[in-house]
Amino acid sequence: MTNTGSDIVVVGRDNTGVVFRWTYSSGIETPLGVTISSTPHVSTDGNTISATTGIGGLDHAAYWTASSGVWTISPSMGAACGSTETIAYGLSGDGLTIAGGGYLGPGACSGPHASAWHLPTTIQDLGGLYSDPASRAFDTNGDGTICVGWKDLLNGTRQGARWVNGVITQLQWVDPSTMIPYRLQAANATNTSGSTAVGNGMYSAPAGVSRAWRWDASTGQATLLPNLVGSTGSPTVSDVSDDSSVIVGSLIWINNVPQTLSAYVAGLGTPNTLGGDASAVSRDATAICGGNWVVLFAGALYVGTPFCFGDGVGTACPCGNSGTAGRGCASSINANGAKLTGAGVASLAGDSVTLYGSGMPNSSALYFQGTSQQNGGLGSPFGDGLRCAAGSVIRLATKSNAAGISQYPAAGDPSISVRGLVASAGTRTYQVWYRNSAAFCTAATYNLSNGLEIAWTP
Repeated sequence: MTNTGSDIVVVGRDNTGVVFRWTYSSGIETPLGVTISSTPHVSTDGNTISATTGIGGLDHAAYWTASSGVWTISPSMGAACGSTETIAYGLSGDGLTIAGGGYLGPGACSGPHASAWHLPTTIQDLGGLYSDPASRAFDTNGDGTICVGWKDLLNGTRQGARWVNGVITQLQWVDPSTMIPYRLQAANATNTSGSTAVGNGMYSAPAGVSRAWRWDASTGQATLLPNLVGSTGSPTVSDVSDDSSVIVGSLIWINNVPQTLSAYVAGLGTPNTLGGDASAVSRDATAICGGNWVVLFAGALYVGTPFCFGDGVGTACPCGNSGTAGRGCASSINANGAKLTGAGVASLAGDSVTLYGSGMPNSSALYFQGTSQQNGGLGSPFGDGLRCAAGSVIRLATKSNAAGISQYPAAGDPSISVRGLVASAGTRTYQVWYRNSAAFCTAATYNLSNGLEIAWTP
């Protein structure tokens, strides 16, 4: 799955094995025409999908692009094992490299090799010499330069592996109480930078030790992910967010603290209807999915284009009170300035947009809508800040900030498109005007956030 910034894209396979692409904005599963035999993956922009397909009579790694609507199969690595020639497991964020495996020559079934298929034509063998034991690459980073998976050793045991530009590192955990190293099993996923790998399984682990782990390039060592208190099972791990703050599998770990998915969802105030483990987390940690469900965190879907910043680059703030990039002018309580963001889907048929104001005093905040950008988007001095939203103005609501934040709509409020009388597709501008009564800049007792322009669709 991925959060493109304006939509959530999830790929999977239905109960007949056909791959589909689902988007939050449409709520529709779109079948993509082929039966697949591996878990599909999607690029960061949501427009490239990888999977293993049976096109051409043999199973091959393959990719589909939204622009072409066509599946393209990988080149051969030299041989087939039964009905399989190459396999797709992971896809780089840029959609240009597929991590997987393939078979090389006579006796191929005894040793599939990890591969990195750099689209469209170059398939790289990560397994080394043909006589080397088997290996597989399960995932790759943002630009395809780092892959993670496993490699068999000469004694037949399997060890987690990480390849950087084809050079392998075998992954281990060192017991801090004894300084004895233990071999980790397969690495299942990595983040965009490739700095973190996650997996589960460890050979000859000490009794009572969790076998779920996170390996970090900065230390060259793994950290064990704690199990639930009193649990004797071994949790599984499937994916990790870019900042490693969220790891998912049979449990969800947030900042290294484990909980069950059901407990987590209940804590969000959502009825728990989940079944099975989580299979993926978006790179920005705003959504997780598994089975036939998707959970979105608050602010998962960004919407709108910010403009009119009090950062000193465009129109100067009234008293030289510049904030930081992407925000309004500085206030008496926040040198960075207030910030307005939007999340949701700006569709008149299903408006789910919420405006979030932050970085303000604990005072009143007026959310308002305009039809144009003031001064060509640069804004004009107004109070202690800049007026950004202009034209025909509608006051949406006045909210009370708590901990410097508020939002519109809140529970019980009309949607933005209803309250703002947005009857047809088009753009509107938004801003927060908040009270700041302390003597600070001008004699005025108010300031404003940056502006946000939203394009509404039918």
